[in-house]
Amino acid sequence: MTTTGVGNYLPHYKLGYLMERLDEFEESAYHYLQTYLANPDYPEVMENLGRVLLKVLSTPLDLREYLLDNIINPNPSHSLKLAKILYSAGDYPGCLLYLEQCNMSIVEVRELRLKSYLAMGRLDQLEIELENQYGDSPGESSFQLGKFLFDNNYILEAADHLLKAMTAGIETGELYYMLSCICCQRNVLWEAEQLIQRAINTEPERQEYHEKMIDILLQQTIETLIAAIDIFPTNNSFKALLSSLRDMNLQGSND
Repeated sequence: MTTTGVGNYLPHYKLGYLMERLDEFEESAYHYLQTYLANPDYPEVMENLGRVLLKVLSTPLDLREYLLDNIINPNPSHSLKLAKILYSAGDYPGCLLYLEQCNMSIVEVRELRLKSYLAMGRLDQLEIELENQYGDSPGESSFQLGKFLFDNNYILEAADHLLKAMTAGIETGELYYMLSCICCQRNVLWEAEQLIQRAINTEPERQEYHEKMIDILLQQTIETLIAAIDIFPTNNSFKALLSSLRDMNLQGSND
């Protein structure tokens, strides 16, 4: 099969696809690269190239070096795709390098920057980034940082910034909901109940807040029953109710 000719990128793409299916990843990478060089905007070629390169190259730094050597002066859209490839490979500094060439007004670009700093443990840089975005509202920057950390399962770190936001005057249902979830994880159920009630009072139309309240009340009742059974170990009514509530709790967690 010949691939000679202006604009004749499709045979390269098909060969890249075929070689990938045959686990000939080096050959596949070559043909995907040729496709990109002939038609950089061909759909999914950048993603396909990144996928096979992850199977060919041994380290994230090797991958970054390959991209720098072979894809010269990418436009902002392509730079974002390259940043995603390096992020998936665990090369967060490389990801940030390509993001510098992107349009910072794009939400996806800003979020990927934040995720890269988080993966590097650079919480200080995260704070700076959000302060730059919400400089006129310290409470809002604390809230956004807390929310980002919460969404990425950095629960204890999230709590500090969410409490700062509340102290600064931020009062939203989402803020109270997140703090309630954190209290639940730390088994501080009374405080969790108070916070989720504030969330419900602020935004009563949010179904997930009511579901959280039910979950908290169920957990409190289970703990109360356990304590009661310790005092009255022969009380079969307590035991039957506890068993029933645990079944309800298990069913709810599986839904």
